[in-house]
Amino acid sequence: HWDNAVNWSTAAVPVNSDEVYVEAPVEIRYGFPTGLTLAKFVQSQGYVGLPDENESGYNEYRATYLTISSASVTILGGSRTRISTESANSTIVVHRGTVDLKTNHSSAQVHALGGTVNLLPSEADTGQASIARCNEGALLTIGAGATVATVLAAGQVTIRGAITTLTVENETCRLEDGTLTTLNLNSGQFSLETSSTITTVNQAGGLFEARNDVRAKTITNYNLNGGQLSNPYRVITFTNGVIPSVDILQAS
Repeated sequence: HWDNAVNWSTAAVPVNSDEVYVEAPVEIRYGFPTGLTLAKFVQSQGYVGLPDENESGYNEYRATYLTISSASVTILGGSRTRISTESANSTIVVHRGTVDLKTNHSSAQVHALGGTVNLLPSEADTGQASIARCNEGALLTIGAGATVATVLAAGQVTIRGAITTLTVENETCRLEDGTLTTLNLNSGQFSLETSSTITTVNQAGGLFEARNDVRAKTITNYNLNGGQLSNPYRVITFTNGVIPSVDILQAS
């Protein structure tokens, strides 16, 4: 229980402006606060939160997320973490573990340096962030209710939300029924699995793959400067054609 003073090293429940460190293999599942503003939250072990479905089979009626306003949230480890930073301007850094996040500030940042990160995972969740980044070896899923200005994908990324600018640098990124304004594909693979329109694609390398979704889709501007474009079923309409660089046109 979060609200039990006996469970804290200070013999007091955390209050506004405190720094909270979860450093023991404990389970914090109940008694979550409301309206709490922390200076910092750091978890290196343990379990924080509740699953949406109780072990007895019913939908959980208690709070399933630890809800805090904190400028700094760092997850160094733990078996599971569920945190909502509400409308706080938070920077959240995940190194290990499985982490469910809710953010709702236009300047919030999410950095998946490792582990598995689910941003606004429920279909009922809505929120926003300025930046979401996924490191090599990490997994990041951006839920359907998320609006993110800038995404950097170097690990395994699945996008179901609304993204303004996506840059793919490595591994595989899937746009799965999400929306995207601008794609910068430098390396790795981008899989287009939505029927929505992309305004601009700038491809310098990697593989742009359209074989995994046969629905019709449109790309307004496609600038091909390197890499491969796979559109085997011709499901993409290129409004302004595909504009290759001079290098692409040269015979080998």
